Amino acid sequence: MLSFDERGVSRKYDLSFENNVLTWWRDAPEFAQRYTWTLVDEGNTIIGKGELSKDGLSWEKDLDLTYTRVT
Repeated sequence: MLSFDERGVSRKYDLSFENNVLTWWRDAPEFAQRYTWTLVDEGNTIIGKGELSKDGLSWEKDLDLTYTRVT
């Protein structure tokens, strides 16, 4: 996956999808990221959890999101 924004920052991420979990990650020495999207409730809810590492060793919570389908 290639991500870019209005600041001109672009990053390449690896992806996997298994057992209703989409994971993307970027292993970079000074700024690594990982994010999981988990599909639950028969696909009506997606729970996203992100983490980042600035030293390549310790991880800290980044961005959590939950999407729920409204019927």
